[in-house]
Amino acid sequence: MFQFIQQITRPLLVLAWMVMISACGQDGAAVSLSDHGPVLTVTPGIARMPTAEVSPVATSTPKPVLTATSTPKPVLTLSPSTRATPAVTSMPKPTGDEPVRVLIDSAGREVTVPVTVARLVSLAPSATEILYAIGAGEWLVGVDDFSNFPEAAKELEQLGSFTPDLERIVAMEPDLVVAAQIISPEIIEQLSSAGVPVWIADSRDVRGVAASIRGLGVAVGRESAADAVATELEARLETLTALMTEVLDRPRVFYELDASDPMKPFTVGPGNFVQDLLSMAGGDNVFADASAPFPQVSFEEVLARDPQVIILADAPFGITATAVKARTGWEVLSAVRDDRILEVTPELGDMISRPGPRIADGLEALARFMHPEAFMK
Repeated sequence: MFQFIQQITRPLLVLAWMVMISACGQDGAAVSLSDHGPVLTVTPGIARMPTAEVSPVATSTPKPVLTATSTPKPVLTLSPSTRATPAVTSMPKPTGDEPVRVLIDSAGREVTVPVTVARLVSLAPSATEILYAIGAGEWLVGVDDFSNFPEAAKELEQLGSFTPDLERIVAMEPDLVVAAQIISPEIIEQLSSAGVPVWIADSRDVRGVAASIRGLGVAVGRESAADAVATELEARLETLTALMTEVLDRPRVFYELDASDPMKPFTVGPGNFVQDLLSMAGGDNVFADASAPFPQVSFEEVLARDPQVIILADAPFGITATAVKARTGWEVLSAVRDDRILEVTPELGDMISRPGPRIADGLEALARFMHPEAFMK
């Protein structure tokens, strides 16, 4: 879930980040981590972005439930008083029957999808990345405000973020809107009642990203390309996790989300996408036993758990390793004493928070930081 708008305050941005990550367990390319003292430079492998249909390596699993014909799409009148949840009235538009399929999306919803998909809207950065990776990016007519990868996505019309402009979306007449689980049920209902189907492409854990890619590929008619991308992703994840099983020591990790109050920072607990990612990267989250997925903890609790690695997810908001070292009392932590503080760049932040094709690059970056010796063989 996950580029942030700079015009709103940092606490609000971090809160939005937490909500989006909780929704995907919850929104490839080389990454170079900024070199500030102890921060390493990492260049993981580059994910391939196929632009043409390729032969599948494995058989895709999603299957249509049934084939039917669609009802005529309505002509819509949207209330100008609110764009987030517009009032909708409709009347039939005689466009003729269109063949459709009923498929199951990542959220377990039955979605009626046209057999031929030519116009797409993405409301999640991860979905945008998947669509480009499987060669369907050229069908996009609009995206959310956070979609910033690949470069071509920046040229598309932006339609908002948490409260997308539904009037403009409907006016674009998309065959399908693709979103993540962060999207509200009200938005799905409004679009569906306007005759626009919504497909959820998401995952609650890292390995589930491949299934999400395959499912979306089936929905948009790029099944073979999606299967190839998903198979390559699975292979990379298995290679990295196998490598991490050979490491002798798993460091204790503190993942900092927000330290607006350095003595009461927010971090990640159990049951979320980042927790899974840290574990696969060969680290042990020191707050994996917390009672909430994104707890606010005290410095005393951090001190008692003495992390050996600190990952600054709030680095894009100005938090640096130097600032952490200057915090009162933090100098006694093992991670500070041993200079093992990772400043997450905006690019890396996108990779590790979006359940999309670049998640293996994010995993490799974290694993390289925590276990550089494993990559020297």
